[in-house]
Amino acid sequence: MKILVIGFALVAAGCASGGGGGGHHAEHVAPAPAASGGTEGEAMGGGGEASGPDHQPEVVHSGKSWKLGWDEAQARYKKGERCGGGDAPDQVLGAADQHNEMQVGRDKVATWGFRFPQGTLLIRCRADHVEVTRTLK
Repeated sequence: MKILVIGFALVAAGCASGGGGGGHHAEHVAPAPAASGGTEGEAMGGGGEASGPDHQPEVVHSGKSWKLGWDEAQARYKKGERCGGGDAPDQVLGAADQHNEMQVGRDKVATWGFRFPQGTLLIRCRADHVEVTRTLK
């Protein structure tokens, strides 16, 4: 068991210090540990559900925090309010989860989507004024 740990440490150190060239770098994968049974009791390593080679750690996203809360954002972006330049939702609330801009005739139409715990707040602006504010759950 010690030999596997030392071998893995040497391979990892060699990969970390061997950078330098700008060529393609091959991925090194450590070999699976040999299944050796102990004389008494169970083998080291457990073998539980989370120790298999197919197990990947679970990523939990905590979400973004916005400069305005849910209620303040809905009150700020009612139909007809300004939403251009410094009043744009991404300037006031922070970076949007979704953003789309397009040209409709002579008007620029921009749509922002912000994910709050209460639902997704969609704000659509046409010619620098709020056209629609909707909540998706």
